[in-house]
Amino acid sequence: MIAFENERLAEEAVKLWQEAFHDDEAYIRFFLSRHEDAAVLTETENGSLVSALYLLDGAVLTHSSAYKAFYLFAAATFERYRGQGYMARLLHKAEKYCRDVGGQYIALVPASPALFAYYERFGYQTAFYAKPASVGSDFDLPTDRFLWSDAHLRYIREEAEAFGFPLAEKSGMLFSVDENTIKVPDPEKKHPCGMLLPLNENAKAKMPDNAYIGLAME
Repeated sequence: MIAFENERLAEEAVKLWQEAFHDDEAYIRFFLSRHEDAAVLTETENGSLVSALYLLDGAVLTHSSAYKAFYLFAAATFERYRGQGYMARLLHKAEKYCRDVGGQYIALVPASPALFAYYERFGYQTAFYAKPASVGSDFDLPTDRFLWSDAHLRYIREEAEAFGFPLAEKSGMLFSVDENTIKVPDPEKKHPCGMLLPLNENAKAKMPDNAYIGLAME
């Protein structure tokens, strides 16, 4: 279970998620109550929630080595508080948190193309590319990719069963299916998908420039 400071913040987090992403309450509560590998970071004002984001355990596989990483998910600020720097502070807090626990990278998939420029302001660089293809397509799985934790993959299977989300499995990986379409690696780098923030100089030197982040949560 994702741990909030108190029950009030947990309830406000559900409302924030609904306002920002328009997901069903049942799905949000399912995510918050069943995730074994996620942490929540928050910004508050007078004890009330202003901003929140979630960090999932994972790894970046590149140069034939795996580096501890986190996936930053569902970053949002209540509309009435936007434009006041809360998310900027929260992103810096996430960077410090991940670095303090030995993380080498933070990965994310911007919710819209316009947000690529926003995250660039905080040092994130486009590093993941994925293009749409039919479920039956053949493709080569790149060496450089984001690896989800076993806990998250178990969660995805539970989520798919609980909410009827279709999944496909190819080459030992899970893929979200949308109208018989999955996202596959894009060797030509025509379809930017996600970004990476290296957390130290070694990670920066080894950072892939075209990796794959299959089953990205969107």
